[in-house]
Amino acid sequence: MTGDKPVKKILVVSQYFWPESFRVNELVLELKNRGYVVEVLTSIPNYPAGKVFPDFASNPDKYGDYFGVKVHRVPQTSRHNNKLSLALNYFSFVITACFYSLFKLRKREFDLIFGVQLSPIFSMIPAILCKKLLRKPLHIWVLDIWPDSVIGGGIGSNLIISSLRKLCVLIYSSADILFLSSNGFKYKLNEMGVVVPKLVYFPQWIEADYLDELQLGSSEDAEVRQLMARWESKVIFTFTGNVGEAQDFPSVLQGLKKCCRLKDIVFLVIGDGRYKTELIKSIQSEGLDNTVFCLGQYPMQYMPLFYYYSDYLVVPLNDTAIFAYTLPGKVQSYMSSGKPIIGMVNGETARVIDEAGCGYAVASGDHDGFAGILDLCCSLDSKDRHKLGSLGKSYAYENFRLAPLVDKAVENF
Repeated sequence: MTGDKPVKKILVVSQYFWPESFRVNELVLELKNRGYVVEVLTSIPNYPAGKVFPDFASNPDKYGDYFGVKVHRVPQTSRHNNKLSLALNYFSFVITACFYSLFKLRKREFDLIFGVQLSPIFSMIPAILCKKLLRKPLHIWVLDIWPDSVIGGGIGSNLIISSLRKLCVLIYSSADILFLSSNGFKYKLNEMGVVVPKLVYFPQWIEADYLDELQLGSSEDAEVRQLMARWESKVIFTFTGNVGEAQDFPSVLQGLKKCCRLKDIVFLVIGDGRYKTELIKSIQSEGLDNTVFCLGQYPMQYMPLFYYYSDYLVVPLNDTAIFAYTLPGKVQSYMSSGKPIIGMVNGETARVIDEAGCGYAVASGDHDGFAGILDLCCSLDSKDRHKLGSLGKSYAYENFRLAPLVDKAVENF
């Protein structure tokens, strides 16, 4: 409820949206299916490679409607693997989305503005403008804490960080409710001095692709099975997702080098990101090119199959303080696959792995400990692996399903 009036029309503001693969896609569809009238203010799809999706470029009108949800798209510069183009990408969305809001949305009728704050936090400035223009409540779903996630990603000087911190407090404090993807975020926001009327825990959920029946026998399955057959005699450790500085691949490689059973291991990296080129160079210079393989980006529907043919799924994060508060969305997806998880992580992610009993975690940056986990995992038989994976799957189904989470979220609308 917003005041005494039930919420019917929601404007979702998110720099990233379908056909890019983000959970906001499922959230929008879930709200629409519950009877809400939802519209989305977003930009041109180009994540993660920094290139406009070819099908969008050839037929942009096709992407103005998402299962009956109207999609407002504004131009932006494409993101590339350098800091300048990334900054231009961020700020171009803010500028064009603000102009669009001023001239196209200010006379529209909405009951609620719902901002999806991934990176950067500046993407919420258009949402704040919409709040002012439309005089409606603003709820922000916080998936990254800024500016600390910038520090964790290896970006920014002390002067920049200090200025950003003040701006971030203003942006967060502009919301009527902050929905937090990690319980740990509330402590960080309080430490920053952010004051909002209400904080609500709203974690990321198991995506639909991981709940659907596994498509064994499909063309995608044949492709993945043939690829993974190269390593059928090995213990397969798989990482999926963004390949960035935050994922601390240098520590991963050092851990692999110290592993006593390195000859029994293959480590797969499935994804793309700004650190990928550097990672490939490091793999070669460390002499791990027969162990670590960067397979590149695959569509979402391939991920459950890669998980199925893997033995362990890996989540590393560097030891920057903010990541102790963070629960990456890949953890929920990993758990749903029924495969054990190993982590080189601190805080909230380590807590969830431990609470679920679904694998093993050592502290961020502890490559000696990581090597020990790799050796331990090589010694486990299929029964032990299955037990760990089953515990994770049960935990995920109990805590991270979309419908029950949205049930609780909409109580605050």
